[in-house]
Amino acid sequence: MNHQMRLVDLTKWIKSELNSFYPEREIDSFIQIIYEYTINLEKTQILISGNLKLNEEKIKKIKDIVHRLKKYEPIQYITGETFFYDCKIKVDEHVLIPRQETEELVDWIIKDNELENPKILDIGTGSGCIAIALARNIPGAKVFASDYSTNILERAKKNSELNGTRVFFFKHDLSKSLKFEYGNFDVIVSNPPYVLNKEKDIIPENVINFEPGRALFVNDQDPLYFYKRISELTLYSLKKSGKLFFEINEKKGEEIIELLFSKGFKDIVLKKDINEKDRFVKATL
Repeated sequence: MNHQMRLVDLTKWIKSELNSFYPEREIDSFIQIIYEYTINLEKTQILISGNLKLNEEKIKKIKDIVHRLKKYEPIQYITGETFFYDCKIKVDEHVLIPRQETEELVDWIIKDNELENPKILDIGTGSGCIAIALARNIPGAKVFASDYSTNILERAKKNSELNGTRVFFFKHDLSKSLKFEYGNFDVIVSNPPYVLNKEKDIIPENVINFEPGRALFVNDQDPLYFYKRISELTLYSLKKSGKLFFEINEKKGEEIIELLFSKGFKDIVLKKDINEKDRFVKATL
């Protein structure tokens, strides 16, 4: 590579480096993210800036990113951020990268809400993305969010500040306790770990190698562990007629419905995601 390089030539180089690793559409998306991250160029500017010359330092930075992408490191961890329901969310290897399906869950909760000042709890908040998106899009909502790790909660708090939202974060380990002191909620939501260990062979390499296993995987012998714990907790912490929302493993819909029914929930709805997979459940206490 020269000491300087035109954007158009650099784009060709990135495509040639990555074309045996990723589909074309994904590479185009990476290029957009890379240029916005390294040289602050937005999509429309990229198209008209082909002759823009980049210095050696910028070229090196971009080459490093491409090198990491060839190891299947997620672009969100490389840049340290992603967008979720129009909220900017900082992420690192300690928290799961927010998914499009989870945006659909948030959208359902927002559209379903008829209360003026609902009290909402997000269990296992991770990056804080669900709690933050709900706080930002439901006016008057009082949003709480829990996780087992202080470090994870610090990341979520920073994300909340970044988006100008008020979320009350607190430490709570589901495996140790089913109660806390924050009164009763109108809505409880959770996207707990639900991928079975035996499903690892169908999970992409970038997820297996880089994302936190504890946030993804559940013991094959007890795949509904978190759903059992959360539905138990909900019996103490959800108001009468309050609603529980879950993101779920597409193969476990019927079992989760049976579980919730056995706990006394009613009006249980199983909803498909954009890919026509059973992905969400709503139940009323």
